[in-house]
Amino acid sequence: MNDSELNECLDALGERWPEWEANSTIIGDWRFALRPYSRETALAAIREHRIEYAWKEPKLKNVRDLCEAKEPRRRSGRPTPQKHDIWIKCVEDGQQIKAGYMTQLITACPCSPDRALDIAHENKQKYTACYGGAWQVIQGDFAKSI
Repeated sequence: MNDSELNECLDALGERWPEWEANSTIIGDWRFALRPYSRETALAAIREHRIEYAWKEPKLKNVRDLCEAKEPRRRSGRPTPQKHDIWIKCVEDGQQIKAGYMTQLITACPCSPDRALDIAHENKQKYTACYGGAWQVIQGDFAKSI
């Protein structure tokens, strides 16, 4: 959220709690806490906080929790894991695993299809070293029906 949107959110706080007096440090805390979220999310959280809780003054933790419920990935700063239509299948029994076992490739953050395929092949080598047997990389939705 940019500074003008943050100011709009702080104005909404002042309108809903006219008796609330916050010094520059408290305002700075609000700016820091709301910055990761979108303007719409922050305004909705402020509105909901006033309606549901009706505190004598706004509670930063409650507003931030409401924002987090609406935009869970924003607060942590971590990207959302991405599922790919790439599967790694055990095609020959190993020491610790049976043929037929499949796992879907999930990367920690979004990446290109080419990079995802490279990661799948790297994982295939790791699975072979760890579990034994033979492994195969399968692409596409059809893997789900196998």
